[in-house]
Amino acid sequence: MRGEAPVTKFPIDLLDDLIAIRPGDPFKPTTKIRLPDWQQALRGRVLAIGPTVKDIAVDDAVMFGAAKGMESTFDGASIRIMREDDIDGLLE
Repeated sequence: MRGEAPVTKFPIDLLDDLIAIRPGDPFKPTTKIRLPDWQQALRGRVLAIGPTVKDIAVDDAVMFGAAKGMESTFDGASIRIMREDDIDGLLE
């Protein structure tokens, strides 16, 4: 996630509590239990937020479930569009 190229301004105004995220490397928990792929946690960088998003800002690093959101592409890279409630946590 660090050292990524700067993000081009997101060209679409998102509605309500939608968030656009550029996925990064999967989040590696410190437990020895391996979850199925659809339950894996992913992390990513927030590209854009809708007007009613309260707890997340553009450029925050976040964690979310692999099955959450809708996949799309932006600026030649894969992104996810999801609701604020789909975010599991903020990362440092």
